[in-house]
Formats: sequence, structure tokens, C-alpha cells
Amino acid sequence: AAGDCREGAIAQVAAATGEGVLASYGIRNYLK
Repeated sequence: AAGDCREGAIAQVAAATGEGVLASYGIRNYLK
């Protein structure tokens, strides 16, 4: 269970990071 929880947290962090990268690219393109 602890391993599943850790993998889930890593997946959530990876997803949040991906969204943040996409958002930063979108903001940069929007400001151009």
C-alpha cells in the first residue's frame, strides 16, 4: 500500500509538473 501511495504521489507530481510546463508555454505564447 505504501508503494502504491508513493507511485500515485509521483504520478500526481509528474502530471502537475507537465501541466505547469504547458501553462508556462501557453502564457509565454499569449504574451508574445
